[in-house]
Amino acid sequence: MKKQNQRAATVDEYLAAVPPDVRAALQKIRTQVKKLVPTATEKISYGMPTFFTHRALVGYAAHKKHCSFYPWSGVTLKNFKNEFSGFETSAGTVRFTVDNPLPALLIKKIVLARLAEHDEKDKTSRKKPSQKKIQITAFSLLAAPAQRALAGAGIGTLKDLAKRRESEVSALHGMGPKAQNVLRTELKRAGLTYKK
Repeated sequence: MKKQNQRAATVDEYLAAVPPDVRAALQKIRTQVKKLVPTATEKISYGMPTFFTHRALVGYAAHKKHCSFYPWSGVTLKNFKNEFSGFETSAGTVRFTVDNPLPALLIKKIVLARLAEHDEKDKTSRKKPSQKKIQITAFSLLAAPAQRALAGAGIGTLKDLAKRRESEVSALHGMGPKAQNVLRTELKRAGLTYKK
């Protein structure tokens, strides 16, 4: 990696200065976050690419022997600590390599958790956000076909989901095995289960 990354003025300049394999790994994160939060802006902050809504959301960086993903929140890291097996973490970062990238679903969960943190801070803060708030639900973790399937069945919350049998939800067009795993996990986190 070239030393000029600390002086990059734009995210594109930063990425252009890293080796191609590292650039590809970081670009995947960049693309995913842009897709999840299209209203977020990007800029170099603390020498690294960072996404902002009205606060810092997440960042990423290339280092000599690894890459880092920065949720800018120790709380978020603690909440997902069980999902970081195989990755080195510290108070505010998750380290990964090109050969062992962060799973896309984990990045999605972290970004959505950070958005929820922003919303919570906005409720307790006098400062008004400069951009439109984004509503976060457990269903935000699902792919669009699964979200449409749930909406079509009148399932808008985890409580609605808990009123249904798992077999009934599985039969909905657009509900694949990944979506089912996400729903089971989110129900469990909320202390709910499918109807027996």
